[in-house]
Amino acid sequence: MIPNSVVGRVFVILLSATLMCCASALRAAISYALDPDIPTLNPTHMVRDRAGRVWLAERENLSWFDGHRFQTEQPDDGLGNITDLSIQGDRLLVAHEGGVAVLDLAAWRWQRLATQSALAIESHAGRLYLASDAALGELTLAPTLSLTPLTGQWPERVLDLHSLPSGLYGTSATGYWRYDLEARTAEKLRFNAPALDNGERYAWSMTEWPAGQLWLGFWDDALVRLDLKTGKHDWFHPQQRDTGALRSTSIYDLLPLGDRLIIATNRGLVYFETSCACFKSLNLPRWDAVDGSGVIIDDLASAEQPDQHGLWASVLGEGLARFDRNDFYFSNQVRVESVSGAPRGLSNNMVRALALRQNELYVGSYGGGVQMAQQRPIGQLWAMGEVEYASQRIEARYLWHILPRADGLALSTGDGLVTIDAEGSVALDSIKSARCAVELDGRLWVGTTRGVFRTDGSALVPIGPPAAVLSCARVGDHAWFGQSDGLRRFRGDGTELPPPRGPDLEQSSLIVFAQHHGTTTWLATNQGVLRASPGQDQDWSLDVENAAIDRAMSIAVDGSQRLWLGTSQGLIRYDPGSRRVDRFDAADGLFGREMNIGALLFDGQYMHVGGNGGLATFEPDRIAARSARLTPRIERLRVGTGPWARTSRLSLPAQHAPVYLEFASNDYARPRQLRYSVRLLSESRTGEWVSLGAHPDFMLERLPAGQHRLEVQVLANDVADSAAQATLLHLNVAAMWYQRTSTIMLALLTLLGVGFGFGSWRARWLAVQRATLERKIAEQTTELRARNAELQRLAVTDPLTGLANRRQLFEVLSAAENVAILALDLDHFKRINDTFGHAAGDRILQQFAGLLTSYEPKRLAARTGGEEFVLVLDRNAVDPLKAAQQILTQTRSLPIHLGEKKVSLTVSIGVLPSANGAPDESMRRADDALYRAKQWRDTIVVGIESDSRSAP
Repeated sequence: MIPNSVVGRVFVILLSATLMCCASALRAAISYALDPDIPTLNPTHMVRDRAGRVWLAERENLSWFDGHRFQTEQPDDGLGNITDLSIQGDRLLVAHEGGVAVLDLAAWRWQRLATQSALAIESHAGRLYLASDAALGELTLAPTLSLTPLTGQWPERVLDLHSLPSGLYGTSATGYWRYDLEARTAEKLRFNAPALDNGERYAWSMTEWPAGQLWLGFWDDALVRLDLKTGKHDWFHPQQRDTGALRSTSIYDLLPLGDRLIIATNRGLVYFETSCACFKSLNLPRWDAVDGSGVIIDDLASAEQPDQHGLWASVLGEGLARFDRNDFYFSNQVRVESVSGAPRGLSNNMVRALALRQNELYVGSYGGGVQMAQQRPIGQLWAMGEVEYASQRIEARYLWHILPRADGLALSTGDGLVTIDAEGSVALDSIKSARCAVELDGRLWVGTTRGVFRTDGSALVPIGPPAAVLSCARVGDHAWFGQSDGLRRFRGDGTELPPPRGPDLEQSSLIVFAQHHGTTTWLATNQGVLRASPGQDQDWSLDVENAAIDRAMSIAVDGSQRLWLGTSQGLIRYDPGSRRVDRFDAADGLFGREMNIGALLFDGQYMHVGGNGGLATFEPDRIAARSARLTPRIERLRVGTGPWARTSRLSLPAQHAPVYLEFASNDYARPRQLRYSVRLLSESRTGEWVSLGAHPDFMLERLPAGQHRLEVQVLANDVADSAAQATLLHLNVAAMWYQRTSTIMLALLTLLGVGFGFGSWRARWLAVQRATLERKIAEQTTELRARNAELQRLAVTDPLTGLANRRQLFEVLSAAENVAILALDLDHFKRINDTFGHAAGDRILQQFAGLLTSYEPKRLAARTGGEEFVLVLDRNAVDPLKAAQQILTQTRSLPIHLGEKKVSLTVSIGVLPSANGAPDESMRRADDALYRAKQWRDTIVVGIESDSRSAP
């Protein structure tokens, strides 16, 4: 049954919002600190090779990451304390206390060179240099690995080498040194800075950006920019003014990246941008959680295509973090405590309401009241002022909506409506739980959980039925309200107008609004995005703009007339002209993916979006579209228990061991969204594609003799036109000895030598041999066909229950006619798993699957995930409702014994009596019926058999 209570519907909506607030921690960029497979949380050196792998070093440990897996790597005799990493073409160079180790990445083979205390490796002007203690040598890789010492005058212990356009430099505990490689001398770099001992402080990092401008990072003296031509320097220090987001005096690494200089510090990441000549922050929200948190970024790495592969940072104590191009544009304002004179950030990171008044941005949060920011520098922490208003109840701090007014603000709070003007604040106590407000004809219209109210002097008068209001907007001279039972419009005198013409909005629709040039109004509903267009005599019409975008929590229009929608699954950008949809979440730089109702605002230049992780501010036109440049490759392979190798060609004996392969594709933003397929081609046949899903692993075994090639296809299932395909492996499988031409010729010559008299015997013997060969070939062919059939079966079968999987379900629905769908979900199944364990839960799933398997007549029984199942029935052979009731009764009677305890089991069923539309649409209606059945559990709900909506 479906609940009819308005209060019940509102409670479900609010409870869902509350649960979303309490979801797991959200973050910008991608952090691998919590990955259970990461081999080290304290990497000190990091590089990236041509294939896109990230190499990490920590003490004596070396590992690499390809987007799917972390793997450790060591030569057979191990490594000493690692002091530096370098990539030179297809070679990885590792400097350590025992010398230099070189890994050939193409052949995956190690070379060693023993030397004392190797400290740093750097390539300069086409040559390789190795620093060790107080010596410098030239390193040669081919034809053999060798080191030529360079005699001359060198400084004390060199910490690192830096190859820059103006020369080869070294850093030490007493400053920076420039090496004259022709004269074989070293000269200390000095400049007129008495406060820094003229540059002789503890030096740690440096770079040249642009040419002629040296940036010098010190251990505890912040950052210096030195002009090599004029000798003029600029000292950037947190205690000075105009240093923006630079809050650290320890600079560990510097990396030019386009028009930005990335700066790694012991207080996270900052970058210097040329467009504003200012420092901005580039941190995860939790790094800024407490002023002085001490997040140490030890090393940085990027790729030749930073927009594709991103910026990588090694974080002491947290392992690895990756920042994408959009991380530079999504500026996050997260909760920051006010300590040691620092500006105060958000008082609460659950942002619920946004408003703009006289260029002041007002931010309301769930429990944090209202704050205001006048100056809003992008990439820096804002100084948020508190908006004071009188209240005796904590619920007044729970903000749902902020309405700017000519003389102040109107706040919709959990304790009712509060108005603020120059004389103070006034709370209207006759209502509770105000959700939004609009001003019309000098009066305030308030939407609450008990309906719409309008001010009459100091009193609030109810208008219309007492249905809960979820959102409201002023559209022209009318007040529009999205209520739990649909959309309503009112004139200023309180007269209710008929709803706009068009699709009827379902009850309990979440309706939010955004206006477009004051003429077109966009509505976000659970039926998709609608366009409301005005006609004559205040007659409006509704048209479905895009039915695929549903359950939006907030909506706004940017300067390019694109729609931005905040949903529980991320921030969506929709272009009505091209109908392109882009979704952004934590992997693109946002604080998370769960947005809040109405917390979206465009101020003419910046878009502000609030959610359960804080507030993000960005320029909409600078946010790049979602893309994925996939480059499938074989990461490594091995035959049987042999060593791992990297090769594109493989020769195998006739009876070869299994070949294990691991793939990669270089898409680090959403590696779990990638889908792999493989196909084996030979001279005699073309194989079919076998889907591997999100698992980039595969095994080949018992290949027939001949030439084969393996093709791999990868696609990102959330990015259009992203599929990439390549032939990655060529295999040559040898023939059996009796299949070789040389063996057959030898047998013929031997028989000819015996004599013509044994001709008849020879003919019979050859016939027997030929029959044997044909039988063996036939057996191998039969076995291959059986294995292919088994692969096909596994691709469409759920391994636990033996039922069909979602893929087979949609194939059957695409070809079926006159069928009904039963969507089933076992009730309280999580409680069974939590109480008796997953093994017991698996046995119950198998027992319930047996019930579905035994039911006849049926077209198909499938498991679509977890405890969810689908039964496809022939409407000519069985009544769907009677079948659902029978399964409901049989489920209650299932004899389930877990140990000494008998467990009762119930199921919720959504019935679609006639699946006439496309499989996706039919399953959506069946799932909608199941969703309503789950609200009551152990019941049946019949879904809508046809969809009257217009095509998008």
